[in-house]
Amino acid sequence: MLKKSMLLITSLLALSFVACSNADIQKDTSNASLENTYWKAMSFYDTDIKATNKEAYINFEKNASVNGSLGCNNFFGTFKIDEKNISFSKMGSTRMLCKDMKTEYYFSKVLHDTKKYEIKGKTLNFFNDKDKKISTFKAVYF
Repeated sequence: MLKKSMLLITSLLALSFVACSNADIQKDTSNASLENTYWKAMSFYDTDIKATNKEAYINFEKNASVNGSLGCNNFFGTFKIDEKNISFSKMGSTRMLCKDMKTEYYFSKVLHDTKKYEIKGKTLNFFNDKDKKISTFKAVYF
């Protein structure tokens, strides 16, 4: 009888922890912040990013600087925001040659073509001057 009671109590406690964890996850519907968030690249020009040796990402700092990885080389520069418009300038990068430079090429093109941005939940999208979505990033928290 004692074993059955202990099993029942343990099961109920485990169930309540799972329910609390799921409730916490479901409650967070707020938008991620553009700045100080690690934005992992998910797609460029409707093509999913393939895993390479180095993850492609972008990070915006509060001082209007931007940096990240193009998938091979690191990049840096500045950004300017005016409402939902965004522009990048003074961009530079390291110059290593990697086996697969495709992600690097498209990420560089995205940074050049981006005119607008939108954050929905934990997703950041960039748009070109014709309001066509050209890239998608996901917020990653460590």
